[in-house]
Amino acid sequence: MSNSQVTRVALQQPALPRFRYPVFLTLSQQDDLDLEIVYESEPGNRNVDPGELKARIADASRWHTPFGPLMWASVQWDLASRAECDVLIMYWNTRYLSLVPALLRARRQGVATILWGHGYSKHDSRARLWLRRAVTGLATAVLFYDSESAEQYIASGGSAEATFVAQNAIDQRSIAEARRAWANSDRLRAFQEANDLDRRPTIAFVSRLDPSRRLDLLVEAVGMLKPKYPDIQLLIIGKGDAEKQRLEHQAEATGIPDAVRFTGPIFEEEDIAPWILSADVAAFPSALGLSVLTAFGFGRAVVANDDASSNGPEWTAIRDGENGLLFAAGNAASLADTLDQVLGNDDLRSRLSEAAQRTAEEVYTLDTMIQGMTQAISYCMSDR
Repeated sequence: MSNSQVTRVALQQPALPRFRYPVFLTLSQQDDLDLEIVYESEPGNRNVDPGELKARIADASRWHTPFGPLMWASVQWDLASRAECDVLIMYWNTRYLSLVPALLRARRQGVATILWGHGYSKHDSRARLWLRRAVTGLATAVLFYDSESAEQYIASGGSAEATFVAQNAIDQRSIAEARRAWANSDRLRAFQEANDLDRRPTIAFVSRLDPSRRLDLLVEAVGMLKPKYPDIQLLIIGKGDAEKQRLEHQAEATGIPDAVRFTGPIFEEEDIAPWILSADVAAFPSALGLSVLTAFGFGRAVVANDDASSNGPEWTAIRDGENGLLFAAGNAASLADTLDQVLGNDDLRSRLSEAAQRTAEEVYTLDTMIQGMTQAISYCMSDR
């Protein structure tokens, strides 16, 4: 930011997850920003200790209705005051009934507002899309997770001047350190031998186990590949007891129980490194998220489906044929064929993997994400 005056920024979010901490910490270290994070402590939010952050908890009221969950976050209203901040960044979710009142109050109080989020829903209807876009007219600026959604918003009539992108990124420093510590080392070879990972075609999945991820397609695809690759192995890294049980039953019924391996959840990069580095490719059949950037950071190409609407905004990081490959969504045979292309072609796998690592290190960076956020804040201050 070019303004030498300190700008008070309040950032309201539903959680303070581990992957967001480096983003908020880096943003808070900007000399001309006084940043406060306000987040919720609802069960299921895997919040981290705020540590050096100026942060506090303010829970929302929640109701379960036939139309889905609805929330009221009183803190949105409270923060929409010049006594609290100059710029208010709010979670872009119209299920917060407090969002519109807070935006209206902010306008009266002279507080600039930024709506930050996807800008779309995986289950959008025309009415939901209209409501989400109508709310943006009350905000000073909107901040998207990816450039494609921002471009679509502008094409549909949104203000190009007030539209910004802070493309979702994770802190790659710890991933790079873990990769360098393990890659091409005697330590890695010893790990592979001890865990029966050496010289086996291996596919990795890393994320929370959930039906939306369509891991059933991945198990089915591995079954199709088994005759060609008798030693094939699928590593499923993540937590989800109910889904794990369902997939174990599927693998048993498919006749490949020994080919599907569950490691459980692994969170530290140092611990997850040898598993991903032992894989030839990472696969995300659906609902792809930030885990794609973890795979990229470890230098692993990604296979994902070709339906943007069934994935998170990180899907745009994949360039088909450049750093990964896309298969026909919902089609296990297409998934198997696409995985076969990577497993059976060393040159292709090497080229895709090198490009994947470059994507993580040069494109989807923490600096780029912070730049998008500070540009939106600067616009808000100049607009005032």
